[in-house]
Amino acid sequence: MKLLLDNPIQFENRYEIIPFNKDFTNWQSFNPALGELVGKFMLIEDTILSTYTAKIMIIPVRSA
Repeated sequence: MKLLLDNPIQFENRYEIIPFNKDFTNWQSFNPALGELVGKFMLIEDTILSTYTAKIMIIPVRSA
């Protein structure tokens, strides 16, 4: 996705999606800004819903 602002911002994700097993499937994504996301796609009639959570990245802070 690219936001055409004065200073354009572009978001890129790499998804790994497991093939559907009945009405849902699991997926995983990596975004350089957001970190790792894990979620589930669900089929409900003619709609695809997605739930997800972010795996929190802890960045160590060096003391002076």
